[in-house]
Amino acid sequence: MAVSPLRCALLSSALVVAEACTSIAVGRAATVDDSTLVTQTDDCAECDSRIVHIPARDHAPGSMRPILPYAASFPREVSDRSPQYSESDGRPATEPLGYIPQVLHTFAYWETTNPIMNEHGV
Repeated sequence: MAVSPLRCALLSSALVVAEACTSIAVGRAATVDDSTLVTQTDDCAECDSRIVHIPARDHAPGSMRPILPYAASFPREVSDRSPQYSESDGRPATEPLGYIPQVLHTFAYWETTNPIMNEHGV
């Protein structure tokens, strides 16, 4: 039995898996209590959707910050930036792409596959 081109197109389109993330940010002027709200969905089956706290730190003058490659799947990074990123399970540390000068102080913040918000609500 011959299969029509339309039927082939419909069947093949049913096999496509859509991955689309959504981010929503609400500023202080849009909330009753002047709070800032940020949320995001990671709509992929293999994304590392952990919410990770990166603590505030003081850095020595002349320190360099590693630039890590973007990775969405688990583990998105293995480093010393947070206990959640520690080198557990024998995974090697993520290899930096390069380095940039580090500021003397960094605020604490929360991140998923993207940064969410720092300790000051920004």
